[in-house]
Amino acid sequence: MRSRLLFLILVLGLTGCGETTEDESVPAFNPLPDPEPGNWLAFRADAARTGHNPSADTGRAARELWRLDDVNTTDYGAAKGSASVYEDTLYVGSDDARFQALNRLTGEVLWRKDIEGTTQGIHGSPALSADMVYIGAYNGTLYAFDRLTGEQQWSYTKGFQIGASPLLVPEHGRVYNTHEHADTGGGWVVSVDARTGEEVWAYRIRAHPHSSVAMHLGKGILTVGDNLAKMHGFDAATGEKIWEVDLPQPNDDGGESDIKSTPTVLEEQNLVVIGAWSKYVHAYNIEDGSVAWEYYAGARIMSSAAYAPTRKAIYVGSLSPARALHAIDATNGEELWTFPLGGSILSSPAVSGDESLVVVGSGDGNVYCVDAETGELVWKHAIGGAVTGSPTLVGEHVYVTAREGDLVAIETGAP
Repeated sequence: MRSRLLFLILVLGLTGCGETTEDESVPAFNPLPDPEPGNWLAFRADAARTGHNPSADTGRAARELWRLDDVNTTDYGAAKGSASVYEDTLYVGSDDARFQALNRLTGEVLWRKDIEGTTQGIHGSPALSADMVYIGAYNGTLYAFDRLTGEQQWSYTKGFQIGASPLLVPEHGRVYNTHEHADTGGGWVVSVDARTGEEVWAYRIRAHPHSSVAMHLGKGILTVGDNLAKMHGFDAATGEKIWEVDLPQPNDDGGESDIKSTPTVLEEQNLVVIGAWSKYVHAYNIEDGSVAWEYYAGARIMSSAAYAPTRKAIYVGSLSPARALHAIDATNGEELWTFPLGGSILSSPAVSGDESLVVVGSGDGNVYCVDAETGELVWKHAIGGAVTGSPTLVGEHVYVTAREGDLVAIETGAP
């Protein structure tokens, strides 16, 4: 009898379960003021992680405006963090644990914080409110700093490292994030109070979540992928697991379907789209996880997809041997065009405000701007190192980071 009881405890521990506050009650949403429009407030711009800023006035010619040298200094191969922007201030983390605020028009450093006790520094992108900036580090800690002064407001530690980008949802007054549990595996999907850093709920999953969370605001569903090729859907209010899907495994090279990219939510279609090491882009129903369509990219995918809502088109990059930017019909998964690049794509594409252009970084050291309808090259700009950071589009400017190198500001517009 005792051995059977121990077996049941072990099984329940391995399958994972949701955790809320100690009395099993979850506080109601406590909304924050809405931030100013026109900014790039988080990784992939918004809660749905679309990579589309409707107010971005990206142009068809490019020149370098300024660069900040050696933002990233290590050769660690994972994708590095990207910039977030609020009005004229840009925020970016570095793989040696610097977190900085800069004037986005001049590159002048306004304030800097050095995070202690990290193994790989900061690889995620900040999330911004009108008052605070949130960032996770490889010491397992999520930080909140005063957006204007850099003064630390609170910290929240869970697990041993964070490679993902936090998501602030002002309508909820909460920050959502993923944390890696230990170097032996496992992880957490968490919700914390944006004002205080107090944990609202935490759900334990079996694999490391390198993926960042994405939100369907209308339905209140949070979704994320993990390193065991599972997609998860949660009730954002309570942390209750709604659905879970196992991605198919590739059948041509014996590899695994690890999910390293972040989901993209297509709100009006009730879909969530994810690319994986399965070599496919998968689209699932956001409410129940049922399969909507799949697209074969011919190579593993670490790039997160961008979405042009009017065109109803998805754009995503692939690794070697394909090394291409793929345009996909978001309604059925059919290919629209592919644009081959000179290197593998870990960078996630971004779409201009009018949806006419797609911007993406490449392992060959260039940032490419491609016509969204035809897939033809519009311009490219050399960064000086493999570009794994994802472009940030604000106004006429493009901001992008190299894997081991600089943060570069590109001004676009008339030649």
